Amino acid sequence: MKFLKVAAVLAASFLVMPLASQARDLTVGLAASTTSMDPQFYVVGPNSAIARNIFDGLVNQDEKQRLQPALALSWKTVDDTTWEFKLRPNVKFHDGSDFTADDVVASIKRVPLASKNSPSSFAAYVKAITEVTAVDPLTVRIKTDGPTPLLLNNLSRIAILPAKMQNTTTEEMNSGKGVIGTGPFKFVSWTPDDNVALARNDAYWGEKAAWDKVTFKVFKNSSARVAAMLSGDVDMIESIPTADTRRLQASDQLKVVNVAGNRIMYLHMDQARDVSPFAKGPDGKNPLLKPEVRRALSLSINREALVDRIMDGQGVPAGQLVPEGYFGYDPSIKVDPYDPNKAKELLAKAGYPNGFSLTFHASNDRYPNDSKVAQAIGQFFSRVGIKTEVAT
Repeated sequence: MKFLKVAAVLAASFLVMPLASQARDLTVGLAASTTSMDPQFYVVGPNSAIARNIFDGLVNQDEKQRLQPALALSWKTVDDTTWEFKLRPNVKFHDGSDFTADDVVASIKRVPLASKNSPSSFAAYVKAITEVTAVDPLTVRIKTDGPTPLLLNNLSRIAILPAKMQNTTTEEMNSGKGVIGTGPFKFVSWTPDDNVALARNDAYWGEKAAWDKVTFKVFKNSSARVAAMLSGDVDMIESIPTADTRRLQASDQLKVVNVAGNRIMYLHMDQARDVSPFAKGPDGKNPLLKPEVRRALSLSINREALVDRIMDGQGVPAGQLVPEGYFGYDPSIKVDPYDPNKAKELLAKAGYPNGFSLTFHASNDRYPNDSKVAQAIGQFFSRVGIKTEVAT
């Protein structure tokens, strides 16, 4: 079953690290492995996280996903479909070559090549671009097929490589060839499903990194990741199981950093068709077509209980698809209260006083406690009369 805009929980993000360390090297325990060293191949979190240490875009995104100048110092619109970018001077690639407008042109033109056989490519981010031109060594013009207000956001996803790498294949980059950027770290090595090693780029145009070398090690099992942290095998870990948070916080040797993340756990409704195999009323029609039913489902969910009992307090109830502090957040949109009686009234008003049958599909172990959250939501639905089957 798919749901829309019944946001349930905003999960928090965690990092654990030692309280004090003089080491010049850093080892980080990751929850998921990098699948490619080609920064233009696959739009997926673990790949992008590593790529951001090696490569820059024309613009970058900060911790709140706000756009910041990177390899482009400034930009302007020449007309409704033309953008001009002034590039940062005196920037060097990791191989010592100069960064110029030709590299931008080649990098954007490479994206379709890198999209071949990609499970989720970067092609959508350059689809609107019809022409990219080097006006001079430090000026680029980009033309689009129409007004494209999201162009800057799109370009923040596109890593800039040396122009000579335009025809380098993903397979070649995975072997280590051409993993050359302008970012704060240089590529050293990659062992799939095990680790990525990076070294500080002392010629970086921005603030220099604090560590000589950073190794990202993969621990897909959360218990193994926590054990590696406690044993000192790693200096930092991500994605702490919520059940282990209090134990780690109690250690006087560790620091748990808890910040609101940008991940919303939300429900997406199958509300676009008259008949659904996953939502059936007594008449065989799809109850989710009715706004009263969708509202009833939202009111039946006790978000506070999900946060307190399943997320171990590590999250906040959410009432919209954008977290507080991020672009697009609307403070006037409030979180729906938990009101099962009102939910039952709305179901009766919609013509379902005795509920209906529902199959609720959810991920399992892709996000923190996702299956447990789904099972709890299924119980909330059942309490207001909706016969719910949860499939994970």
